[in-house]
Amino acid sequence: MRSEAIYTKGMGHKSPIPAAKRVGNTLVSSLITGYDAEKGEFPSNLSRQSELMFTQIADIMKQAGGTLDDILQVRIWLNDRRDREVFSQTWLDFFPDPAVRPARVTLNRDLGGDKKIECEIIAILNEQ
Repeated sequence: MRSEAIYTKGMGHKSPIPAAKRVGNTLVSSLITGYDAEKGEFPSNLSRQSELMFTQIADIMKQAGGTLDDILQVRIWLNDRRDREVFSQTWLDFFPDPAVRPARVTLNRDLGGDKKIECEIIAILNEQ
């Protein structure tokens, strides 16, 4: 069974962990944030952090041999639950087709610092 640690450019962790792990056709991510690697900071607004987070998700899926359509679930943590509507617009931009949109769980917790959002994903990919 194929096993692969997925690393992406622009997404790093303070700990030595990959962005995601694929075993067979199952992929599970580490925490994914809206960090702007080019600027070395979190953008000040949730919309931009959400866009960057989904760009990272798309990159992880591409590195693993999949697409956004292969994602089963996205678990989201928002720093402020009142930001749910702002985030939902970015969600619809990245998952416009309700027929293939993944399940989503949105939770609230103190993310610390300037981070406004983070997530983890579970996906089932085609065997290669």
